[in-house]
Amino acid sequence: MDVSDAHLRIGPFSRASLLSIKALRAYHERGILVPAAVDDETGYRVYEASQLLDAAVLKRLRDLDVPLEQIRTVLDARDPAVTERVLTRHAASMQQRLADTARIIDELQRGIDRPSMHTPVHLRDDPHRHALLVDGRVDESNFSTFLDGAFAALMSAYERLVGPMTEPGRSSAAGSRRMSRCWMRFAERSTRKPASTCSAPISSGCSPIRLA
Repeated sequence: MDVSDAHLRIGPFSRASLLSIKALRAYHERGILVPAAVDDETGYRVYEASQLLDAAVLKRLRDLDVPLEQIRTVLDARDPAVTERVLTRHAASMQQRLADTARIIDELQRGIDRPSMHTPVHLRDDPHRHALLVDGRVDESNFSTFLDGAFAALMSAYERLVGPMTEPGRSSAAGSRRMSRCWMRFAERSTRKPASTCSAPISSGCSPIRLA
């Protein structure tokens, strides 16, 4: 294929447009900046010199991070009104990104003296507490019997040591139902892993009190 003075192979066109050969190939594949011709034998891309104007517009818009689809709209329309509309919309998006960036920088600066602002993990000190615990050796045949007995023993011990299982604004029946639900969840987890030794706690703590 003959290349006249009005046509440029991809190498010279790349140097003249300041767009890399890799970028030109990508724009061709996306249908944004299509070569004037492609050699059937060699696959070489050939551009018209007039396409340097489109390449210059494309590069300026990419420097502004305008999305490729919006660049396609500008190049296809070749209409100043369309270009202005695209740039106005993109300017608003960039202003929002700038505001978000400023907010993040401000949060980072304020968080220098308060690192906890940047992590969901926090340290705290809890007062010493006791836990009620029932231990026993069980197998599948008597597991439910163990749970029933342990639950009764724990409830009885808790109410004897602490008082009725109530919370402000709740009846003792509500507290009992809540504990029953907790116990059912514990039983559900325990039955997934049969073990020879089973511990049935009523609350977490650092000093277990064994009832059985």
